[in-house]
Amino acid sequence: IPFSFDKLNSNMFSTLQPAIYTFQVEDNCSYILNRLFDVNTLSSLVSITKPNDILQCKDNITNNEVFDLTTQNAIILGSQSPTDFTLSYHESIADVQNNTSPILNLTAYNPTTNPKTIFARLMYNPLPNCYESIAFDLFVGKNPKINVNPTYLSCFSNPLTLNAASGNLPTTSYLWSDGSTNETNTVSQLGVTNLTVTASNAYGANLLLCSNTKSIEVSISVLPVIDRFEISDWTANENSITVFTSNVGSFEYSLDGINYQNENTFTNLKPGVYTVYVQDKWGCGYTKKDIWLLNYPNFFTPNDDGYNDSWFVENADFEPDLTITIFDRFGRLIKYLDENQRWDGRFNGQQAVSTDYWFVVNRQDGRIHKGHFTLKR
Repeated sequence: IPFSFDKLNSNMFSTLQPAIYTFQVEDNCSYILNRLFDVNTLSSLVSITKPNDILQCKDNITNNEVFDLTTQNAIILGSQSPTDFTLSYHESIADVQNNTSPILNLTAYNPTTNPKTIFARLMYNPLPNCYESIAFDLFVGKNPKINVNPTYLSCFSNPLTLNAASGNLPTTSYLWSDGSTNETNTVSQLGVTNLTVTASNAYGANLLLCSNTKSIEVSISVLPVIDRFEISDWTANENSITVFTSNVGSFEYSLDGINYQNENTFTNLKPGVYTVYVQDKWGCGYTKKDIWLLNYPNFFTPNDDGYNDSWFVENADFEPDLTITIFDRFGRLIKYLDENQRWDGRFNGQQAVSTDYWFVVNRQDGRIHKGHFTLKR
């Protein structure tokens, strides 16, 4: 049965039953516009936007945490004018439906449970019965702990296992910078390994996170192994020693076991026997090895006074198979010496004349030295 409502100057119709209506609008000039509308298909006068859940991350949860619910106002209202709507927050859907018990301490709300669901009620002011509601959750989350040291040292190729789970929730997740998602991570690579681990606790359907990140430096070292030396000798005080190791590590070098240097070369050395120390910088031990620098005296005085009575190559006894051949100025062979021998200044059982003599030294590493010295009486 047709029926009609005349709202005079009001453009608001309420309590309409589901049906198709003809709406008529007439202006002051008696111009009339008719339009059909199906009430069932009309959009709501209230458009409400669901806000994100709110998470507070704490090292220790005291149950006295408070939330500022007004931070959700702009999201819920969207582009709608605040003057046309009334926004209230409630602890139950029944309170929303009955428009009762709104939350009053909006900027310092202390939830009674964790998590706590809050219901927002957005009412269209011209029609108090026209409202929409939406829910969101409040969480108080726990910051995960990462009880590991910033640096670790392991010696002699011992793998080191880091455990980031101590003191955390069973549901805590982990992500290491090498891609591992386990709560532990084992490092066995020699040298320095830099890792970053992130521990996270997730809350709500949107997986809001309380996270903690820590960087860790793991140093795994080995005992240095001396492979070889490169030496430059045969001078009075400008000799050098360079030491090479057969393994890779963070090593430092010394000639006395006390004072160490980063460079593996020692310079401005006098002839003699040296003990070279190579130690791991992280305190994982050291190794040592002797090396010698050779030289010869420029003269000798074989007069049996106990000083310079024989001519020899100092420290030659450390080089097996070293040979020395001595000639006079005419190239005549005077004496042949091995690494342990000395020349006493005699030739064919007689005292050799005081003059200069020449020599050739063949080293065990293939080097050949030539020079001359003086016999003085």
